[in-house]
Amino acid sequence: MATVLDLKMGEPRLKTSWVWAYFDVKTLPDGETVACCKTCGKTFKHGGSTSNLINHLAKTHKVFRPENYNNGNGNGKRSSGEQQPPIPPPQQSYSNHSNTANYALDPLSINNLTLHPLEFLFGTWRGQGKGKFTGINDFVYGEEIQISPDEAGRGWLYYRQRTWNPARNDMNFHSESGYIRCPGMGSKVELVLAQPTGIASVEEGQIEGTTVSLRSTNIARSSTAKPPHVTEYTRVLSVNTDTNQLTYTFSMSTQEKPMEDHLFATLIKVS
Repeated sequence: MATVLDLKMGEPRLKTSWVWAYFDVKTLPDGETVACCKTCGKTFKHGGSTSNLINHLAKTHKVFRPENYNNGNGNGKRSSGEQQPPIPPPQQSYSNHSNTANYALDPLSINNLTLHPLEFLFGTWRGQGKGKFTGINDFVYGEEIQISPDEAGRGWLYYRQRTWNPARNDMNFHSESGYIRCPGMGSKVELVLAQPTGIASVEEGQIEGTTVSLRSTNIARSSTAKPPHVTEYTRVLSVNTDTNQLTYTFSMSTQEKPMEDHLFATLIKVS
């Protein structure tokens, strides 16, 4: 006679993670269990953890888990006796959506999981810019910006930027790195950056179509950061998805100068 323990050990585990809308579980002829991606057919060893499946969705298909997703009882976990609600399979391709940021979040809607409001920024962008500011000579610079999704599909993005001086054998000009956050995966956006000059900053703003507008809300600096200190700045980035061009304007004010346009650049998506 089977014991309660035997029965519980023989019961299959409930698949409560959102990723299972994108994968089928299959048993190979040799008895090994694998997870098969419904989109591309790639298979993964399935031992209970979904980390490799989440990484695959983020890197290959740019599919992410919303920050406020939970699977039923408010704490992200489902009780052992509770049935998993049916989740429909993905209905649209991530790469073909219209870049609309203002969509409602439904924790059981897979269509929402397939959208990232900043998909149009993903990739490596390279080109040239011009700079000016009261009291300094105008200058030109080369620039590369890399924006990529978090491998674990948590919705935030890596941001890496560097510039170089073509007049001085492409010597490094300026660089900054950090993260782009989209709280709730909606139209609000935050840019958190650090610079090697001893400055760290937070910018907040909005996404409208394929344009991102940001304004600094916090600027911190180390005790050795050189003056004159920047007191506020804004940036507006816009992407033309037909030509794969990114353009931006960066404006700033300092302790000595009022707000004025400082940098202008046009970058082309190279990967």
